[in-house]
Amino acid sequence: SFAIAPGGWTLAATGETPLSAYPLTQAGRADWNRELSVSQAFVLGREADGIPVTIMPVAGADWQGEIVYSEHSLDVENGLTVTGDGTAPVIRGLEALDGVSLLDRRDGTVSLCVTAEDALSGVRDFYLEVYNRDNTAREIYRPGPDGAVRLDITRDEPIFSGDFTVTACAVDNVGNAASQSAGTTEFDLSSRIERILAPHDPVFQCGESGILTVVTWGYADRVEVEFPPELVQLDPDLNRSFDYADTPAYRQEEKLQFMIPLGAPDNASYEITVRAYKGELRMEEHPSLSVVGVSGTVLDDLRSRLR
Repeated sequence: SFAIAPGGWTLAATGETPLSAYPLTQAGRADWNRELSVSQAFVLGREADGIPVTIMPVAGADWQGEIVYSEHSLDVENGLTVTGDGTAPVIRGLEALDGVSLLDRRDGTVSLCVTAEDALSGVRDFYLEVYNRDNTAREIYRPGPDGAVRLDITRDEPIFSGDFTVTACAVDNVGNAASQSAGTTEFDLSSRIERILAPHDPVFQCGESGILTVVTWGYADRVEVEFPPELVQLDPDLNRSFDYADTPAYRQEEKLQFMIPLGAPDNASYEITVRAYKGELRMEEHPSLSVVGVSGTVLDDLRSRLR
């Protein structure tokens, strides 16, 4: 309640209240001092979080040594009820990345559905920010009509390849802010073997050539290709290594042409080992090939004629 006395004005509270006076008071007079207005800002204490508080203005003025107060019915009519909000919005959905240190697109699509809720004042702003630590790409994603941000983080885009962080930010209508972050790494390896000549199935005769295609996603540091020892003994140059330290890219593709050495055992199956490295992470694949001896080697198809 306010009381205006000859010595000035006073502000008083009756009983316990979560309201505390904010240092902002404005007073004005109009109509030859017949109209008086006073504005006072208040702060709700933390104990009022989620609790409805009714505020009813009561004014009084000194009249011939006696304080005359405003009419109670008008005080009630001009009152209002406020609810304290000291709690930030609640973010849900980002926990889907908890414990997910490596995303492998061979395991399928990984989608996020992130929401923000505030039961008191409501959500004023909400978004997801994705920051890629390998290529410094940054993108903001806003919620759809239902208020949720849906994001496929395994789709083939540079921002979702390699090391990246997803941060959810939400602010309610009184300024309480919440932020959650989760980091992960998208790293993948794919390899396949084909014969150069049709049919391209990886079934070879000795002396035939093939192509090993290796694709990595996620800014791999290097790739190693290791052929079976039985073939390496016949051709020590089969094994290869590719270093990407000077040429980082979210997607790297190599087409390694090789030949089944003459003298490789017929009717045998072999397994090639392909390894991709990124920091302490390692992925491995084992594409298979077979060597068959229909007529021994491709040399059996050659003929010579002397004149």
